[in-house]
Amino acid sequence: MTLYEKILTIYPELINCDFAFGPITLQDDGDGEAYIAKWEHPSLTQPTESQLADVTGEYLEPTSSRESVTRRQGRLALIDVGKLAEVEGAIASIIDPIERLKAQVEYEADTWERSNEFLQGMWALLGGTESQLDDLFTLAATK
Repeated sequence: MTLYEKILTIYPELINCDFAFGPITLQDDGDGEAYIAKWEHPSLTQPTESQLADVTGEYLEPTSSRESVTRRQGRLALIDVGKLAEVEGAIASIIDPIERLKAQVEYEADTWERSNEFLQGMWALLGGTESQLDDLFTLAATK
């Protein structure tokens, strides 16, 4: 079991965004031994070596993510991952006024759906992956 999987077993509420965008950094210096290089999670304490050593068994990846969240939840999640300004800037930079208006309507919708083509396209335009979008929705659902 990898260090990442052990940490997720101890703290199942963590998501990829916690590692990919922020407060937790795992590092492997090429010797095959990963370690926690940074732990700045606002509410969870760094697991001890003893806690990590006690984790055994097979890690089971979560199979579901949220399919829809409120606009408020989505915006709070975007703030947490540092993408809110980028999204709003990308919408503002759309040259065609009709397309920009359509984008604003999608962005201002009361509910953001994971399957929405505009949302998926905007996330990809900002360099995000499908997995990161799943993580973003999971994070948003906690808001």
